[in-house]
Amino acid sequence: MMFYYIMTLNVYIFTILLTMVVCKKPLLQMLPPIRHELRIKSLELTFNKTFGKTFIAEFKQFYDVQLLNFNVTIYRKTSPERINVEIIKCKENFIDCSNLRTCDYYHVCDTIKTLLFFGVIGYKNRDIKCPFEGEYIVLNSTFNPNQAFSMLLAPTEKWWENSYKINVNVYDSSDVFIMKLYGTGYFLTFRNKKL
Repeated sequence: MMFYYIMTLNVYIFTILLTMVVCKKPLLQMLPPIRHELRIKSLELTFNKTFGKTFIAEFKQFYDVQLLNFNVTIYRKTSPERINVEIIKCKENFIDCSNLRTCDYYHVCDTIKTLLFFGVIGYKNRDIKCPFEGEYIVLNSTFNPNQAFSMLLAPTEKWWENSYKINVNVYDSSDVFIMKLYGTGYFLTFRNKKL
């Protein structure tokens, strides 16, 4: 029985070495690249009661992708003027947190296409443009964190080893609070099994 295991191991090692010689590639180059994917842990979307109401703000796991779903109603014509974004970086499991970035984006209606650059929307019942009013249903949307985090952090920083919290507050032209988005997430690092 032991002889069988030794022979199987030798055949396995020989196969790997032969593949490396035939392909003329080192073993590390034959492995698929490492991927970092955002996994949302919590998500909340709340409105100022005079502006609107949240019916659904959720995320669902579908195979290896997390999809965001929103269903909100905005009661009166609203044009967001300022978005305040606070990104909080934490060690693993949301401990030892510190403020990573806080920034304000002004003239949101002029740059809404730029803000939507980081996401892909699977279904929407209406165009997302200013002014906002009525019911908005957004289903099966995804967010590409690699684009956002690679621009926010230094190239040598291993941002995928941390967990994050995000606070987004939206205000109108009179600086009246419209809505708040709060979420937490971490990055899952893996290689695909397929070569």
